[in-house]
Amino acid sequence: MMKLFLLFLVLTSGPLVYSQNIEINKKQENIKYTGSSEITFQVKLKKNSSYLITVFQNKIDIKVDLIDPENKIEQTTDLADGNSGYDKIDFIAKQSGDYKISIKGISNKVVPNGEINVCITTYGKAQLQKRKEIQKTLQTENSKSIYTLDIKQFWEMYDNLKFCKTTNDSIRTIQTLYLDRGTNGLRQFAKVRDFSAEMFVKRIWKYKNYYNSIRQNSFIVYELNSSIDSIANNLKKIYPNVSDFKVAFVIGPMLAAGTISSNVLLIAAEMQTGDKTSDVNEITNPNLKTDIVSTNNLIEVKAKLEETITHELVHTQQKERNKNACSCPLLENIIKEGVASFIAEKNLGRPNKITQYAIYGQKNEKALWYEMKSELCTNNYKNWLFNASSSKDRPGDLGYYVGYKIAESYYNQASDKQQAYIEMIEMDNPLLFLDKSKYDLKFLTTTN
Repeated sequence: MMKLFLLFLVLTSGPLVYSQNIEINKKQENIKYTGSSEITFQVKLKKNSSYLITVFQNKIDIKVDLIDPENKIEQTTDLADGNSGYDKIDFIAKQSGDYKISIKGISNKVVPNGEINVCITTYGKAQLQKRKEIQKTLQTENSKSIYTLDIKQFWEMYDNLKFCKTTNDSIRTIQTLYLDRGTNGLRQFAKVRDFSAEMFVKRIWKYKNYYNSIRQNSFIVYELNSSIDSIANNLKKIYPNVSDFKVAFVIGPMLAAGTISSNVLLIAAEMQTGDKTSDVNEITNPNLKTDIVSTNNLIEVKAKLEETITHELVHTQQKERNKNACSCPLLENIIKEGVASFIAEKNLGRPNKITQYAIYGQKNEKALWYEMKSELCTNNYKNWLFNASSSKDRPGDLGYYVGYKIAESYYNQASDKQQAYIEMIEMDNPLLFLDKSKYDLKFLTTTN
């Protein structure tokens, strides 16, 4: 058998790839990894067996892919917070055969002192039995259309952290009392946003005072059932084809306010329930801090949650791009975000909360549009979307504002408003949608 960790060079016409075998349930030693090339670990797995792949990374930020015997990516993860921590893949093998664990550096830079450790373990009978018991206790909650149990269980876990004496104790507490007991909603949120107990420990201590300060506010999610019913009914009036959906309220590690996974709306209460009474001294992101302190009271917290729920609900109804339409990824995503915001406003019958990007956008709309036009068909979102934490000289997420204005223009141009709603939600050709909106034309006749 080839010695473990004996690296050999696989000659290919593309980038250099290093590969090695790895044994299951055997402790491994750290190996140096600079990120200059892909490294793969090969392992034989059995169908229907449960495995946990753990990849430790130190001083290097990596991405991990699990590739099945048919050379298809089974799962991808980047759980670790920055360039230190653990990436994990917890899965059940769908088939027997030779799997590969592919590791690549996130940046293009060589990291001379980077190191990794890859370990694969199987779950024992006792662990698997414990999982079955937990899933049985969650059957009632998982059958609901609105998940709220994770809020209660987060604070139960949080209160137990004070008894932890080491970081590993804290990790185990978060894993066993919160993540392992999580509803299907929490499990999907953790998968979509790539977070683990190890990341949670860092984030909870980093934002400890903030978490404490939003505790009481977080329970407002229990009061939203009637709001969600109203939102769904209102959407059905303008879009009769609304598909079934669920709403999951969770508390996450301060990563995202809301997202979707298939037909499930994933709402992060820790990002949504802060207000001007919350302790924001630990928060360094000025956009997030401003958003929190500009929320005055629980009435406005509830309104913000309703906007997020409606926005994410629209996302669950939107369509994939028509295969015959030109690919314009940035434009497509900007329009989808804008449509979701525009319809949320119409659904709730009130203006959306004024954000920093909206204030900036109102003053600079024409300049923003002409700046954006050259990038519409790129995959580069860094200047326009999901950049609230990285934008320095101006507010992030300015693409949301431009997308809203395109959607508004489309609606205003339509003679049949009811049909316009349907076309907006089912938009599958971004360039055609932009053309029909006549958004670009308004700058030819205005000095805005």
